[in-house]
Amino acid sequence: MSGFLSSDNIDTNRIELERQAMLRAGMQLADATCSNPTLTGYLFPQSILKEGFNHFLRQRKYSPDGRGLHSARLSIVEYYKKRGLILSPESVFLTASTSESYSLLFSLLADAGDNFLVPSISYPLFDYFSAHAKVEMVPY
Repeated sequence: MSGFLSSDNIDTNRIELERQAMLRAGMQLADATCSNPTLTGYLFPQSILKEGFNHFLRQRKYSPDGRGLHSARLSIVEYYKKRGLILSPESVFLTASTSESYSLLFSLLADAGDNFLVPSISYPLFDYFSAHAKVEMVPY
């Protein structure tokens, strides 16, 4: 199995059928799954765009970090420090969701053909992640 699920390999579900019916009825819907702001139909106030562009001109650099925004990781370190756990920002990794975290962990912690022990009632997407990482889930 390669890549994540796409609309090519998923049957049209009830929600999609309802969405299509609403569009045919002339309703305007916002697609919260679209990550391209130029396709959403949202209108942005010129003052906000100008402020963002001016900020870009002042910074003139973009240096993303795969672990997540450094200031956000520092906030997490401070949160846990108040609770007695000492971490470094370099040991904190931010992801968009638990699903993304699990997907990365399955790929990082095992090689193809390895096994993971999982409770017999577990996270619903483990089967998908294990197939993607070519590892086997062994229930206990």
